[in-house]
Parts: sequence; structure tokens; C-alpha cells
Amino acid sequence: MSVILLLLIWLRPSLAPAAVAAIVILPTLYSVFIGSMQGVDRGLIELCDVYKCLGRSASFGSGCPRWRSPSLRERRAAFPSI
Repeated sequence: MSVILLLLIWLRPSLAPAAVAAIVILPTLYSVFIGSMQGVDRGLIELCDVYKCLGRSASFGSGCPRWRSPSLRERRAAFPSI
């Protein structure tokens, strides 16, 4: 709370809302990302190793689609309006 008040005092009025939003949203997004990476099944990682789905295809493509679903569910829980 005190950090937000200091930001409101130090920053220009046009930058203060963006800074406060970043302070509120970034920790939530970080915890969702870390939670989804830790929730990946070990068998799925071995499957990706066997079929060599590395890089963008593993995390963003259709190569390993289960990696995307936990973060989307958690994001909807954290931000119901999205």
C-alpha cells in the first residue's frame, strides 16, 4: 500500500494509473505462470522429449496443448471479467 502511495506522489498523473496497474497485475500473472509451469505433468514432458516437440511448438503451438490450459483457467479465476 505504501509503495502505491509513493508512486502516486512521485509520478506524473498520466503515468500513475499504469504504474499502479502494473504493481497489482504483474504479481498475479507471475504466480499464474509459475503455477502452470509447475503443474505440467512429468509424463507430458517425457512425451515431448520423445517426439522432440521443443521451442515454440511445445509451448505455444499444438504440440503440447495441455501446457496452455492451466494458465487460462487460473487467469479466468483471477480476472473474471476477461
